[in-house]
Amino acid sequence: MLKTALVPVAEGTEELEAVTIIDVLRRAGIEVTVASANHGDNLHIRGANGTHIVADKMLDHCVEMAYDLIAVPGGDPWCRTSCSPSGVGYSTSPTGASGQAV
Repeated sequence: MLKTALVPVAEGTEELEAVTIIDVLRRAGIEVTVASANHGDNLHIRGANGTHIVADKMLDHCVEMAYDLIAVPGGDPWCRTSCSPSGVGYSTSPTGASGQAV
């Protein structure tokens, strides 16, 4: 069974952290969904240092999905709050509600 990971991003996300997480997970054969925590339907993210990232889908479309891992890259305070698992209704326990890593 293919493992899945969610990587939420928003304006101000640290680009190096986001891209490194995404790249390493994909190289490991994990299906990664990059989700925009921006308002509306804006999939385009401007990172902390100006790099543009295009998400796969909006974060609110991912809330009902089950992921084996949620990896939250760093960024400015708004980004950390917007992208945090508790901010989107996920469990914030160390292993998630169903035993998945957060």
